[in-house]
This record gives sequence, structure tokens and C-alpha cells, in this order.
Amino acid sequence: MRYACTLIVFSILLIPGFAFAQPATSVEKLEKLRLELIDVQAQEERLRARLQQIEEDIKPDNIARSLAGVGSTKPEELREFRRRQLENERIKISQQLDSVVAKRARIEAEIRSLEVKAYHESAQPTSFSQSLVSGLSNPTRSMFVGFAGGAFALAGGAIFFIRRLRRR
Repeated sequence: MRYACTLIVFSILLIPGFAFAQPATSVEKLEKLRLELIDVQAQEERLRARLQQIEEDIKPDNIARSLAGVGSTKPEELREFRRRQLENERIKISQQLDSVVAKRARIEAEIRSLEVKAYHESAQPTSFSQSLVSGLSNPTRSMFVGFAGGAFALAGGAIFFIRRLRRR
């Protein structure tokens, strides 16, 4: 019974420490979006390079050169088949490029809005306790909350123990 009461008091005192965990701030979301933007820009560059290569390959001279080592009784059909392949690939890559460009524009717009939101958040006045905790980095903030919760738990345990001793 004694251990059960101690465990209950200990857990009750630690639960409020977990309530201080905050969702991702605008700055953290902003960093994630910037990394995503870099990935999207790299993908866009790859697609543009591939589209440019296809534009070069689709020229009649380059199609004929690519099929020069292939023997056939109907070379015109082979050239036409290769041209259609390249044309289909060009259409597919153009569509992918359009969607990537739209995604990049969406991410850039989100970044701009989050920059404004982060600026407004940084300009908000805070209370003393919030300014104390917000000045700490995320891992340090978690440690601070953990130590504060531990201190409350120890204080509660000490009070419980002292009362227990006085009753005897």
C-alpha cells in the first residue's frame, strides 16, 4: 500500500511535466519546408536535364545515328518507332515537370507564410516563465521540464515521507 501511494503521488507530480511538450514551432516547420524545397529543386533540375536530352535525341539526325548499328529491312519504321518512344517520354517528363514546378510554387508560398508567422510569433510578448523556457533549445527545454518535474516529485515524496514519520 505504501509503495502504491508513493507511485501514485510520483506519477501525479510528473504528468504536468509532459503537458509542457510543444508541437513543432513555425521555425521548425520552416526548416523542414526549406529542406523539402531543396529536394524539389533537385528533382526539377533532373527532369529539366532529361527533357533537354530528349529534345536533343528526338532530332532526326540523332535518331538515325542511334539506329545506325541496327540492321533492318524497314529502317523508316524503326526510326518512327524510336521517335514515338522519345515523344511519349517527353510528354511524360513534361507532365512530371509541371507537377514538380507546381509543388515548388506551393512550398515557396508556404515558406513565405511561415516566415511571416514566425516573425509575428517572435514579436509576441511573453511572460517571465515563458521567456525563461523559450530561451532554451528544445532538448534543453525538455531537460528543464524533466528536472522541474523531478524536483516537484522529490518535494512531494519528501512531504509524504515526513508526514508518514510524524504519524508514527
